[in-house]
Amino acid sequence: APSDKSLRQESELAVARATAERSARRERLAVSGGHLLGAAFQFLGELLPEPSDSSESKAATTALAATLKQNLTDLMVPDDRGRPRLTFALPDATALDGLTNVLARLLVRTQSANGL
Repeated sequence: APSDKSLRQESELAVARATAERSARRERLAVSGGHLLGAAFQFLGELLPEPSDSSESKAATTALAATLKQNLTDLMVPDDRGRPRLTFALPDATALDGLTNVLARLLVRTQSANGL
């Protein structure tokens, strides 16, 4: 029969493995969220009318973009790989319910559309 020590070591290994898997999943989710956010803004940019060619309009856009970038940069913290990281908080626990309900509805529609 396994000793108490070996059972404890197995349990500790299982906990460490589960913790590492959760951490890796959080990292993948964070990276995917960054890609999603970038794609959303690219999409919005495509919806906007073409910018004016006037030098005044270009200067105003450039100045505002620089200000926004600096404000966001001030809020970001580099991760252990040097990538900028910006986190957000949901307003309360019910916000997660709202997010998961919308995702479930989207997935059900997708599955229905694909005949699943």
